[in-house]
Amino acid sequence: EDQSTSSTAEDNRERILASYHNFCGVGFQDASTSCKHPCPSGSSINECPPGMLCYFNTECSIKDHLGPRPTGEPTSLPKLSPA
Repeated sequence: EDQSTSSTAEDNRERILASYHNFCGVGFQDASTSCKHPCPSGSSINECPPGMLCYFNTECSIKDHLGPRPTGEPTSLPKLSPA
Protein backbone atom coordinates (compact mmCIF):
# COMPACT_ATOMS: atom_id res chain seq x y z
CA GLU A 1 0.00 0.00 0.00
CA ASP A 2 1.45 3.34 -0.95
CA GLN A 3 1.68 6.33 1.38
CA SER A 4 -1.13 8.31 -0.34
CA THR A 5 -3.65 5.47 0.05
CA SER A 6 -2.72 5.00 3.70
CA SER A 7 -2.96 8.74 4.33
CA THR A 8 -6.38 8.97 2.65
CA ALA A 9 -7.72 6.05 4.71
CA GLU A 10 -6.42 7.67 7.90
CA ASP A 11 -7.96 11.03 6.93
CA ASN A 12 -11.33 9.35 6.32
CA ARG A 13 -11.14 7.56 9.66
CA GLU A 14 -10.37 10.84 11.45
CA ARG A 15 -13.32 12.57 9.74
CA ILE A 16 -15.67 9.76 10.76
CA LEU A 17 -14.48 9.82 14.38
CA ALA A 18 -14.80 13.62 14.49
CA SER A 19 -18.39 13.38 13.21
CA TYR A 20 -19.30 11.38 16.36
CA HIS A 21 -19.15 14.70 18.24
CA ASN A 22 -21.46 16.75 15.99
CA PHE A 23 -24.65 17.71 17.86
CA CYS A 24 -27.55 20.13 17.37
CA GLY A 25 -28.34 23.00 19.69
CA VAL A 26 -29.46 26.61 19.87
CA GLY A 27 -25.79 27.41 20.55
CA PHE A 28 -22.54 25.54 21.04
CA GLN A 29 -22.99 25.37 24.83
CA ASP A 30 -26.52 23.94 24.44
CA ALA A 31 -25.34 21.34 21.93
CA SER A 32 -22.41 20.39 24.19
CA THR A 33 -24.51 19.97 27.33
CA SER A 34 -27.83 18.60 26.05
CA CYS A 35 -26.33 15.96 23.72
CA LYS A 36 -29.85 15.16 22.49
CA HIS A 37 -29.68 15.48 18.71
CA PRO A 38 -26.66 14.02 16.89
CA CYS A 39 -25.92 15.43 13.42
CA PRO A 40 -23.11 13.19 12.13
CA SER A 41 -23.24 14.51 8.57
CA GLY A 42 -22.87 18.07 9.82
CA SER A 43 -26.14 19.15 8.19
CA SER A 44 -28.30 21.48 10.27
CA ILE A 45 -31.09 21.35 7.67
CA ASN A 46 -31.35 17.56 7.42
CA GLU A 47 -30.55 16.50 10.98
CA CYS A 48 -31.44 19.26 13.44
CA PRO A 49 -34.85 20.27 14.76
CA PRO A 50 -36.14 23.71 13.72
CA GLY A 51 -34.29 26.55 15.44
CA MET A 52 -31.13 24.49 16.03
CA LEU A 53 -27.82 24.31 14.22
CA CYS A 54 -25.26 21.51 14.00
CA TYR A 55 -22.13 22.19 16.06
CA PHE A 56 -18.85 20.32 15.62
CA ASN A 57 -16.44 19.10 18.29
CA THR A 58 -18.89 19.07 21.19
CA GLU A 59 -18.25 17.10 24.38
CA CYS A 60 -21.06 14.72 23.34
CA SER A 61 -20.56 11.40 21.58
CA ILE A 62 -22.90 9.63 19.20
CA LYS A 63 -21.79 6.38 20.87
CA ASP A 64 -24.01 7.37 23.81
CA HIS A 65 -27.03 7.18 21.45
CA LEU A 66 -26.34 3.68 20.18
CA GLY A 67 -28.13 0.73 21.70
CA PRO A 68 -26.34 -2.09 23.44
CA ARG A 69 -23.98 -4.18 21.37
CA PRO A 70 -25.48 -7.40 20.06
CA THR A 71 -24.69 -10.54 21.98
CA GLY A 72 -22.73 -13.33 20.32
CA GLU A 73 -25.63 -15.76 20.28
CA PRO A 74 -29.04 -15.18 18.71
CA THR A 75 -32.08 -15.88 20.85
CA SER A 76 -34.24 -18.87 19.98
CA LEU A 77 -37.69 -18.52 18.51
CA PRO A 78 -40.59 -18.91 20.93
CA LYS A 79 -42.39 -22.24 20.94
CA LEU A 80 -46.03 -22.11 19.92
CA SER A 81 -48.36 -24.13 22.08
CA PRO A 82 -51.08 -26.21 20.40
CA ALA A 83 -54.51 -24.56 20.39
